[in-house]
Amino acid sequence: MAKFKFNAEKYEPTQSFKAIPEGEYIGKVIKSSKHAAKSGKGHYLKIVTRIEEGDYKGHSVFDNLNVKHSNEAAQDIARRRLSALCHACGILTIDDTEELHDIPIKIVVSYIEADGKQKASNDVRNYLPLSDADETGVEEADTSFEPEEEEEEAWGEEEEESAETEEEEEEEEEEETPPPPKKVAKKKVPKKKKVAKKKVAKKAPAKQVEEDEEPDWFDE
Repeated sequence: MAKFKFNAEKYEPTQSFKAIPEGEYIGKVIKSSKHAAKSGKGHYLKIVTRIEEGDYKGHSVFDNLNVKHSNEAAQDIARRRLSALCHACGILTIDDTEELHDIPIKIVVSYIEADGKQKASNDVRNYLPLSDADETGVEEADTSFEPEEEEEEAWGEEEEESAETEEEEEEEEEEETPPPPKKVAKKKVPKKKKVAKKKVAKKAPAKQVEEDEEPDWFDE
């Protein structure tokens, strides 16, 4: 027997850390702490969130964020997820991680299957605000309807524009097409009068004196 005063209301009861199914859960951050990296270079933040609704109410999910790490890729992933947590809580600038406690948020959890070395576990993929999640569904429903009206108006405008364009092209073709050349009336050139040729009387050919005829002087 041991005398020891203790108030169990001050402490969360020990839970069996069984992995929960992959999905989105409503919860809040209940604990956060800073720890040195095992490599001795840098440090990480340990974020503990607790599910507040549903079949897995009271289950805790752990997230280690390598906010200071020698690997820049790992450091960038951790800082981006911390930024998502801050946005989900509605607090963009903090001086202490305790400022993010006890604010209802949505936690996106993945399921990691067990292998020969480790049991099945969970990993936090993202943090989302509750208010934005509700508003997003309304906005998506509204925007899915609005583009249809805009497309119909644009289609009508395209028809009007195409009709106007065709009219303008026809006008341009009419302007560019030169008028047919006018027929120039040919001037009638007066025909030259035919000058009647004077008939010149042909002289009768002189009769040839036959060789057998003797001239008249031979008669003397």
